[in-house]
Amino acid sequence: MLIPPTYAFSDIVGCFTHPLIGDIVFGGEMGVGEISIEPAVDHTDQKIASDGAVMVSYKPGQNGTISIKVQQVSEMHDQLLNWYNAVVSAVRLGNKEVFAMGVCTFRSIIDGRTHTATGVSPGKMPTFTYGETGTDWTWTLPAAQLINE
Repeated sequence: MLIPPTYAFSDIVGCFTHPLIGDIVFGGEMGVGEISIEPAVDHTDQKIASDGAVMVSYKPGQNGTISIKVQQVSEMHDQLLNWYNAVVSAVRLGNKEVFAMGVCTFRSIIDGRTHTATGVSPGKMPTFTYGETGTDWTWTLPAAQLINE
């Protein structure tokens, strides 16, 4: 009998690193609820001539966006906020070299799938929503390169 693989978010391990803050190793235990890795480039472009002939073009690029949904009162939110403030402060003081030096790596323990994002920089701050009950906030991190293996 073939037993299908079972998905569990706890089998996903993440690491975010930046020279200004060091390493943050994380998963659900730090208040992370969801991670999305979204490539930005559609590699195929098709142009159709008046006679119906299709010309297919390849478009290069490996950039994209990482979205990390965290609980508003979580250690991960605090870590990302500290990183954001450190990078923005450094840039305002003239140290622009550190702006896109973040690296994120995500690995599935079950199937070995790995996602590596380099050139990670601060996107816009999350929308901070306060209500009767706690909620999740989403950090959007642009990446210059996404490698999915």
